[in-house]
Amino acid sequence: IRSGAQLAGSDQWTLFEMRSGLARITAPTQESFIPQSVNLDLIGGVSFSKGCYPGQEIVARVRYLGRLKHRMARASITQGDLPTAGDPVFLDAETRQRAGTDINAVSLPSGAGELLVTVPFAASTGAEFPIDQTGRSIRLLELPVESSDGDSQ
Repeated sequence: IRSGAQLAGSDQWTLFEMRSGLARITAPTQESFIPQSVNLDLIGGVSFSKGCYPGQEIVARVRYLGRLKHRMARASITQGDLPTAGDPVFLDAETRQRAGTDINAVSLPSGAGELLVTVPFAASTGAEFPIDQTGRSIRLLELPVESSDGDSQ
């Protein structure tokens, strides 16, 4: 180790992955998402020309018919405990209509946190989504991944 350098912990690595747009699928979220929902199609993480694989029909149908309902987004939370993987994200606090799911979350030294969540496809940077009925919400941040049509996600 170089003089003055410090080893980073696992939270730092997780934060680096999240800010790079890479979801870490864990036991609570396995089998919850199709590849396009966690942006794997945007980073070359799924093949549309490979032979057969489990789920291929659904993945291809979403690609070619354009019926993707959710995309992964990066978000911030400024107060309270972090949601855990698999926790819901809501459209609004009153109706409790589910908008998406928390994928990953990590605490920041400031006491705030960053998350990767799935949200409705049309959601944009700056949009807010409640995570409980106490008024806590997340705010969408820019994710450094370019879609096939050049729009930032």
